[in-house]
Amino acid sequence: MGYPFPFQHSDLHGRCADELLQFRNTTNVDLRREITDKWLSSAWDRASRSEHYRHIGNFTKHKFDSITPVNKRTFKESYSAFDAADVASIIKYYETSGTTGVPTPTKRTFEDIVWNYVGVALLWGELVDRSDRSIVLLPSDIAPIGDLIAGCCEIIGSAAVRCYPFTQGIVSWDRMEVLFRNFRPTVIWCAPGTLLQFTRVLRQRKSFDDIASSVVKIMLSGEVVTESLKRSLGHWWKAEVYNASYGSTETGTIAAAGRNGRLNVLEYSFLCELRNDDGEVLPLAEGARGELIISSLHGFARPMLRIATGDAVSITAPESGLHSLEVLGRKEEAILIRDVPYLAGDIENHIYKIPDVTGYLLDMAEGSVTRVIVEQMPDGSSTDHIMQHATRILGDAGIDVRVEVVSQLPITTKSGAGLKNWKRSNILEARK
Repeated sequence: MGYPFPFQHSDLHGRCADELLQFRNTTNVDLRREITDKWLSSAWDRASRSEHYRHIGNFTKHKFDSITPVNKRTFKESYSAFDAADVASIIKYYETSGTTGVPTPTKRTFEDIVWNYVGVALLWGELVDRSDRSIVLLPSDIAPIGDLIAGCCEIIGSAAVRCYPFTQGIVSWDRMEVLFRNFRPTVIWCAPGTLLQFTRVLRQRKSFDDIASSVVKIMLSGEVVTESLKRSLGHWWKAEVYNASYGSTETGTIAAAGRNGRLNVLEYSFLCELRNDDGEVLPLAEGARGELIISSLHGFARPMLRIATGDAVSITAPESGLHSLEVLGRKEEAILIRDVPYLAGDIENHIYKIPDVTGYLLDMAEGSVTRVIVEQMPDGSSTDHIMQHATRILGDAGIDVRVEVVSQLPITTKSGAGLKNWKRSNILEARK
C-alpha cells in the first residue's frame, strides 16, 4: 500500500500504517467487521493476561457483547488489575493529573506507542505537513500529550518545539514571545485555556499582531472545545482552529481532527459504543448521544474491554469512513441552572458566543448557578457591549441568571489541560 509519511521509523510503523489504511480505505462493511473482529480477538487474548480479565476464556463476539461495561470509578480504583505488562517491559510511563481523584499510573509499550501515534498521524497529517512549524504549548512532564504531538510531528515531518508556559523556571511569557519571533510557528498546539491566557498577555503587551502573524492553524486539545470558542479564537488569530484530539492518559487518543475539520473516531484503534440513559450499550450511530464506552484494539500494556469513559458525547455521520463525535463533558460534572442540568460543553458554547470574552466563572449557591462572571479581552469590546450581548445570548438560551463583566479572572480558570479540572476551576461555590 506504501508508507504515507516521509520517514518510516521502524518496520512496525509500516505494518501499522498498512493495516490501518486497509481498514479506513475500504467501504466493504463485512471486511471492516472482519478486520475489527481480528483485532478484537487479539486484544481479548492480551487482556486475558491481566487479573481483571483472567477468566474470560477464548474470544467470541457473543462473549464480548455480554461484557458489562466497567465504570470509570471502578477502573481507576483497581487500575493495576487491568495491567498486562510490568514496568520492566514498557518504554513510557505516565500518570493522570488526578483532577478526578488519585493519579492513575499508565504504562505504554513500544507497540502501544506506535499503533497510537500512527493512527493519529494518519488524520493529523491531513492538516499538518512537512512545510509546517509546530509549537507545542501542552505539558510534557508526566502527561502523554506532549510526547504524542511531538511523536506525530516526527512521523509527519513537521518541525516542532515544546514550550509549556506553566513549566516553572524554564518557560515564561517573555521566553515564549522570543520563541515565536525566532521560530515563526505556523501551527499552535495547546489547551483552550492556555491560548486564551496567552492571547490576553499578548494583547496587554501590544505584541499580539506580530506574534500571531505567522500562525495559520491552531490545534486545541486537553479540554472541552466548543464551536463558539473555535470561532472566537479563529477570529482573533486569523487562523483555522481545530479540536485536535480527544482521549485520556489511560486510554490514549480516541478521536482526532482530519481534513473534514471534525473529531473523527479512530475506529481502527478502538471499538466505540454508546451507553444510553436506559443503560443499553449500542453501536455508534448518526444523531446518537450517550456515554462513550471504549475497547482498545491495539492496547498492549493495559488492554481495555468495554471501559466507560464517563464522558457524554454526540455522534455525527461518517466522513472518510469514520464517525465523528462531539465531546459534551463529563457526566458527573453536570450542574444545575434553574433546575436544568448542563454539561461543560453546553454552557461554554453559549458563553463564548459573547464577543471578546476570554474566560468565565459560574457562581453557585445551594447547588444551582446564580451568577455568571465573564472576563473581557484587553483592548476588546466595551463592558456595556459585552453585557448587552451576554444578557441577550444567555437569556435566549434559557440561562436566566445575573451577569457580571470583569477585566481579569484568576489564572486558574485557564491554566490548561493537566493543571485543571473544569468544575474546580470554573465553578465558584459559596462557602458553608
